[in-house]
Amino acid sequence: MKTPYNTLLLMAFVLLVSSTLVAKNANSLFDLLSKQEVLELKIVTSLDRLTDNDLNMKYQPATASFEIGGKSFDLDLKVKSRGRFRRRICDFPPLKLNFNKGELKELGLLKFDKLKLVTHCMNEKSISKENVIREFLAYKLYQDLSAYSLRVQLVEVTYVDELKPSNKVKRWGFLIEDIDELAARVGAVELDTFGLQQANIDGPAWEKMTVFQYMIGNTDWDIRMSRNVKILQIKKTGALIPVPYDFDFAGLVDAAYAVPNPDFQLRDVKDRVYQGEDRKNAHLGNTLFFFKQHRDQLMQRVDALSELNRDARYEVKEYLNSFFDLDINRVAELSVRNKRAMRSSGSEVLQTRGN
Repeated sequence: MKTPYNTLLLMAFVLLVSSTLVAKNANSLFDLLSKQEVLELKIVTSLDRLTDNDLNMKYQPATASFEIGGKSFDLDLKVKSRGRFRRRICDFPPLKLNFNKGELKELGLLKFDKLKLVTHCMNEKSISKENVIREFLAYKLYQDLSAYSLRVQLVEVTYVDELKPSNKVKRWGFLIEDIDELAARVGAVELDTFGLQQANIDGPAWEKMTVFQYMIGNTDWDIRMSRNVKILQIKKTGALIPVPYDFDFAGLVDAAYAVPNPDFQLRDVKDRVYQGEDRKNAHLGNTLFFFKQHRDQLMQRVDALSELNRDARYEVKEYLNSFFDLDINRVAELSVRNKRAMRSSGSEVLQTRGN
């Protein structure tokens, strides 16, 4: 027996209203997508075009489907690859997602329509999953330490080819909120800068960011070159705040494709270099003490990440412990004393080898 047409219309209307109500409980698309621990996401687009290096820097049409609170959503968007290095070496490129503002408005969501999607990079499932989860963890650790941090949402993505629906692949990834949304949350605006000096940056925020980069063993950033660091200016005070991102070359992540930074003569991606510039010992010591106060919280964050296997969690904790077990006064002393020992791009360095 066929369902009457009017009944079908009513069912569709109820589904639309229900989905809208679910969305209105969130302020933005990212808020909506982060309502569950792991989001199941389906993206339908031309996979051949997306992985073609000659074409994939241009936006192409796609649809994104997901379910929140028992309600289904199907949104139109445009996708393109991003990241010059990862596009060259990855089997599957990282993506930028650009959603339809009209659809977001209909759902009662704010205007923030762009998200970054960190993808699996390598086709090998177990290695690519661990790389993704470890980098996701790095973002979560910084969230525990700073309010000026980009939020992330873990996802399992099924990529479906629009012309060959049987051609699909399911892999882990995570979404990163847009810098404009973070700026709105903290009452700031993003500055498009180049050649910025450390002296221009808010002192405590700079120390927190540089010590964090040292803790996770990340040297793939440069404030002067605007590489992997965004700058926010707080509207009320005018303070400049650094916001780090892209941690896949960090020792904590230890990505299969990562290589040591030649600028610092490193032998292993797990080697640490402190890139903070000239500060008084006590100032850096206070920042390191702040980190040690959060040691238990950060370790609990690692323990709670069940998507990372037990051996990997143990390895990550051992790497973090090699930072926390450093003597605070010794680190503060070395950060100044060793400034003539090794320099790169004007940055003082303190090098220690992780476990």
